[in-house]
Amino acid sequence: MFFTPLMLGLILPMQELKAIPSTMERVTVYNGKALVERSFNVHAAEVGLVSFEIFPLPILAENSSVQIRLKSGAAVMQGLEVRQRVGHAMEGTKRDELRLRVDRLNAERRDHAAGKAAIQAGQGYVEAIIQAVAQGEILDETVFTFVQEKSSELDKKLARWEARDRELQAEIEDLRLQLGKVGQETRPFKVVQAMVHFESPGEAIFELSYIVSRAWWKPSYDVRVLPDLTGVSVELVAQVNQRTDEDWEDVTLLLSTAAPQRLNPPELPQRWINLPPEPGSIGTDLALQESELESLGIERNRAPATAGGRFGGRAGGGKAFFAAPEVTVQGFGLTHHFILPVKKTIRSDGELVRLPLRKMPLAVEPERYLVPSVSEKAFLRADVVLTGDAPFLAGPAKIYLGPDYLGEAAFKIMRPGDSTTLDLGIDPNLTLKYELIKDERDDPGFLSSTVHLTRLYRTVIKLSSDAQGPVTILVEDVLPISNDDRVEVSAVQLNPAPLDDEDSMKLREEKGVYRWRIQMSPGASQNIFWGYEVAFDKDLHPVFLEN
Repeated sequence: MFFTPLMLGLILPMQELKAIPSTMERVTVYNGKALVERSFNVHAAEVGLVSFEIFPLPILAENSSVQIRLKSGAAVMQGLEVRQRVGHAMEGTKRDELRLRVDRLNAERRDHAAGKAAIQAGQGYVEAIIQAVAQGEILDETVFTFVQEKSSELDKKLARWEARDRELQAEIEDLRLQLGKVGQETRPFKVVQAMVHFESPGEAIFELSYIVSRAWWKPSYDVRVLPDLTGVSVELVAQVNQRTDEDWEDVTLLLSTAAPQRLNPPELPQRWINLPPEPGSIGTDLALQESELESLGIERNRAPATAGGRFGGRAGGGKAFFAAPEVTVQGFGLTHHFILPVKKTIRSDGELVRLPLRKMPLAVEPERYLVPSVSEKAFLRADVVLTGDAPFLAGPAKIYLGPDYLGEAAFKIMRPGDSTTLDLGIDPNLTLKYELIKDERDDPGFLSSTVHLTRLYRTVIKLSSDAQGPVTILVEDVLPISNDDRVEVSAVQLNPAPLDDEDSMKLREEKGVYRWRIQMSPGASQNIFWGYEVAFDKDLHPVFLEN
């Protein structure tokens, strides 16, 4: 189990604590926070208590979230505390790591020097042959070819050796510069002090975890649509950045869809009905008196309740073809983890890091969308259905149609099986002409008092012969709806007949929307007619409104 400072209130005895280095293993990123997990080893030569400290932890680490869990070994946690310190935060683990890297590079440079000696020996051998030729001791013409080829090969080897030697020297100087800055940088950081009882001599492996703020990730999408709208490729990309005051170097990175927040449900409100105040009693009856509020159990200026919470959770041949590692998705019901297949480094500098996560499989049904009375443009769009095993998260999407960048759209939250519509801009292959072909008023006669207004419209749609195959077109337009029983509106001369499915009929009844879905081949044209008649008494003066 995890051991936290909230579970114990022990004060560690005053004694010299030894510093234990820890290695950052895994980071789970939420939106605004991150759960950091480190591992460390403690060795005991005999049975008994061992006290130690681990540092530096970032100053933004939440004290109440610090936990230590035994992974293996015969040891029992006896207590831990989190303290704040101001000093040289790199004097511990970080400085040891830098020194170890310098030592390794110096060892590599020493080994590298042996390579130069071999090259120089080869050059000496070639020089000896050249001197022998010059003195007439060797007259074979093949020797000239050998000397020329060998000299060129050795010169190239020496150039490569010198380039690598300069790289090693530059790396060593950079690390030494970092080590030199350690003594100059003082800042606040946190230290975990812990006590462990070893039940037998040996080594125990522990896991340290804590929650830190100022870490973020958000999804974005790159959407690429084939020019004929027969396919859509969507890549989910994570944008990660952090300012937690510690770098995440070479860690396993998990991106969680959970949103850390209040976990308690809202309280039920209390509602009452109060009679309006009597005349002359404004000053006393305008509001409930304090005593009345208290009797109802209501407090003024009640602060919202808060609740804490823990975050995180554990994630869990024979052919010449090796597939690239892929991001895996682990579902936990309401939330998901995206687990990156290779270790990543995210610096604490706020710079945005883009991490491709996965291709999102979509089923697509393309169509063109027209609203003739509003625009003479035909708009490309695609109805898409999410068919994979991971959710779509709300986020921006960059849309590409073939090689062209169209602009940005936005995805809503989608679960597998949900659908949405991608708007892809204007289709230049479709043109339309919208016109009013009849506008008549029939005034009442001798025996009637009813006025009849009739308006008839026509839209001519043409598909260019350059279009890549047949297209599906959805046409929608709106006829006015009467808000008064004394004014009657009826549709007339609908040709071809509009759609009459359940959704279309509902739109027609509630909003006056009429829909047509037609198929067109390249070079074809299509006429659509619709109109309406308005009947009202001659003494009324209806006004046509639109918003």
